[in-house]
Amino acid sequence: MMNPRESGEYIASKASHVKILDENIETVANQILLSISTGEFEKMTSFADDVHPTGADEAAADWFFIMNTINFSFWTDYDSSKPFKIVFKGKAHTGAMAGAACLNRALDRGIPITSAKFMATIDEKSMHEIFTDDDGTVIPMLYERMEAIQESGRVLLEKFDGTFYTCLKKANRNSQALLNLIIENLKSFQDFGEYKGQKVSFLKRAQILIADIYRNMGRTNPLANFEDIESLTIFADYRVPQAMAFLNLLSYSAELKQLLHSKKLLDAGSEYEIEIRGCAIEACERISVVANKNLSENAPRITAMDIDTYFWVYRRAHAEEIEEKVPYHRVRCIYY
Repeated sequence: MMNPRESGEYIASKASHVKILDENIETVANQILLSISTGEFEKMTSFADDVHPTGADEAAADWFFIMNTINFSFWTDYDSSKPFKIVFKGKAHTGAMAGAACLNRALDRGIPITSAKFMATIDEKSMHEIFTDDDGTVIPMLYERMEAIQESGRVLLEKFDGTFYTCLKKANRNSQALLNLIIENLKSFQDFGEYKGQKVSFLKRAQILIADIYRNMGRTNPLANFEDIESLTIFADYRVPQAMAFLNLLSYSAELKQLLHSKKLLDAGSEYEIEIRGCAIEACERISVVANKNLSENAPRITAMDIDTYFWVYRRAHAEEIEEKVPYHRVRCIYY
């Protein structure tokens, strides 16, 4: 099976519904470099500071693990007038940040949501208690999230001494070793597909789990300071490709555009979906090459993780404008 980087290159070379617009790569690469040089990027990376743990210990690792166990499909159906929204400590959160706020609210209420024993036996009653907002709206795909949490808890208990921190120790500062540990042991993280006869992979949740731990714990905990963090790709979801299309990095066929604007669900594993995700990965690789070539001397290298953060936060900052021009692709699945 191809890894995500190989998958992106392969898919982009054969895609018929999505095209990478190379003529716009340098413009966006320089836009990202400018945000870094002006300090704007550093502000962008603090978007989750009020919901992420501040520690770098076992408890923090277990929090990031369950967060990325549930880190998928937060978007609200169009026939629903109420988006899933959590108010935590006076601030309203939507999307993935609402999921994070749910975990923190549960911990504040004395619910041991990050405990492997609790996770392994969590039931629907507890799920409803933890993942229902103040208006009574339940998080999308509640049952699928329950199954993912149960699996994660069982695997930690059976193989990793009841904590994801054991995985960090086993990986020995190697993000690819940690990535393999995750996808070899946890079915819910096996973000695979098949495209034109070739098995491909995207691994959005597994990679973002590693990136979250690196970004939030790596400065103070050597186990989280992965030596090969640049080996990760972007985390191909439904938001990053949307921002890329808005910035004219990705071009969609008339057929695909019509589907997106119709707000119809795309099938998981369809050519449309795989091409959107794969081309987003490859576009990021091309941006990375140009950005690092244009870097000032002695500046830290730009990683896919940095580029992903830029697009994800950019999309949030321009949400209404982007949604009007390029709707995101809608697929209900547990992988993103």
